[in-house]
Amino acid sequence: VGSDMCIRDRFQYTAVEREFAEDDRTRAEISLLVSERLEAKVDNAVSLVTAAAEILKSEEGVPTEKLNQILEELRKASPDILNMHFDNPSAVSMAFSPQKNKHGESNIGVSHKERSHWQNPHVLDGLSVSSLVQAVGASDRKIVNITKPVYSNGRFVGLAVAALDLEQIAAQVLKGFATCLLYTSPSPRDAHESR
Repeated sequence: VGSDMCIRDRFQYTAVEREFAEDDRTRAEISLLVSERLEAKVDNAVSLVTAAAEILKSEEGVPTEKLNQILEELRKASPDILNMHFDNPSAVSMAFSPQKNKHGESNIGVSHKERSHWQNPHVLDGLSVSSLVQAVGASDRKIVNITKPVYSNGRFVGLAVAALDLEQIAAQVLKGFATCLLYTSPSPRDAHESR
């Protein structure tokens, strides 16, 4: 009888080990998928900011209305972007999409000198990605700004900026996981921890 118990215990132990290994594999697969989805979202936003910067460089001196239309089209191309704008070298927004905030106030002509995206605006030929910041003015959400300085013939023209809509990105990146995890039965580890 004692050896039967040892065999049964060993069998249960082996089954639990397999379950732990399967849980670890599932977590690693989910992490990889989330990482890949998030990277694709950020890559798309970087491409749009880079395109916006090239437009600002080539359209220098164009009326604000035309720049606003261009930004609106770019922003609509990606639901992951909450807003986009061009700031002039004095850190004042000269074009913005959307043009007004939720209070009906213009987002154009606003000084951004104290905003996070102006803390290091002169990253030559590069991009700057802010940490998580509280938006002020155009939005009241927490955002991450992707900023690209714009130069024309060595002269600083301004910044192209996109604020990422983190709520939208989270919803898209995690799409399908809630249902998947909801119907997953608890692992032996979870059952043991709930005792």
